[in-house]
Amino acid sequence: MAKIGGGRCFEFSMSRYILFLATFCFFSLFSTCFSELCSLNMLNQLSQALRKEFEVQHVLMNAD
Repeated sequence: MAKIGGGRCFEFSMSRYILFLATFCFFSLFSTCFSELCSLNMLNQLSQALRKEFEVQHVLMNAD
């Protein structure tokens, strides 16, 4: 509801637009960081599982 000549209505819609844009940027940044953390967590779990498997294989080889 922006008036061509400016005025209060234009400022209100502009601030709403900026607020929407800021919220969108925040959530996209948050989702990116969250997905990065999830992938790091998955890699960490995978490396721990591989390390445990390696330790088990090492113990089994030394038992022979």
